[in-house]
Amino acid sequence: MDIGIVDVRGVSKSTRGRVRLADVSMTLMPGRVYGLVGPNGAGKSTLLSILAGLTLPDRGAVDLRHSVDAPLRVGASLGTDDLHPARSVIETMRLSAMLRGVQRTSVDGLITQCGLGPVQRRRVRALSLGMRARLGIAMAMLGDPEVVLLDEPMNGLDPDGMSWVRQITADLRARGRIVVVSSHLLREIDAVADEVFILSQGRMVSSVGRSDEELGAGSEIVVSEAQVLVDRLEELGHEVSILGGRIQTVLSAADLVRVSVELGLDVNEVGPRRRPALERIFDSVTVAEFSSKAG
Repeated sequence: MDIGIVDVRGVSKSTRGRVRLADVSMTLMPGRVYGLVGPNGAGKSTLLSILAGLTLPDRGAVDLRHSVDAPLRVGASLGTDDLHPARSVIETMRLSAMLRGVQRTSVDGLITQCGLGPVQRRRVRALSLGMRARLGIAMAMLGDPEVVLLDEPMNGLDPDGMSWVRQITADLRARGRIVVVSSHLLREIDAVADEVFILSQGRMVSSVGRSDEELGAGSEIVVSEAQVLVDRLEELGHEVSILGGRIQTVLSAADLVRVSVELGLDVNEVGPRRRPALERIFDSVTVAEFSSKAG
């Protein structure tokens, strides 16, 4: 199915004399998950609101093109603070479905899919932050839209909830949807996104693909029992980090292999330490933004 694309061209927005977005352009393709990251006030929420059609840009345009010249349907979760606190989860979902012209029968399936079954009779005010996040995502998916926008969907979620968000976004990608996720959790956004756009002071300063990375000092290794090696390295006084199952230290590859063999571990992979470009670029953006504000 040819879903179409989202084309953002030179979008700018200011409110009360403050620049929210400045000449932002990007093209979003079907079957991909896009991340939006940036310091607080960078313009992430404003951009999502414009993509959702809730806010009009001062300049520029957003073109949601479909192969049959029909506008793409957009589902968005841009926060749950405005939900009626006295309504139950099921009531909130059914009302949202009615307002959007979505069949009521789809509500039950989404409630199950989003893990809301046990709390469907609970009122919104009694929900945990994580359950509110799940409710927001369920509402965004009503009607099976071609474009799904999620603003900080991992806020308040435990590790199981974060794993569930990764699964949901992977499923949407597999079905050819366009997914845009904003987050301040760099590791989590890097785990779900095919491409990450970095915003700073309303401007698009960089984009990072999943394969973009750089070599850093030290080495990394993948072994049969990671925790055994981590414990031993820490006993020896070495700082250790784990990225995507890879154990990273400042030790040489030869030293890592030697310690692993002494422990009787199988070495599956070893090489130079890799540092994700996303973290490096985000760090530089944050430092530059702080410096400009301090100046």
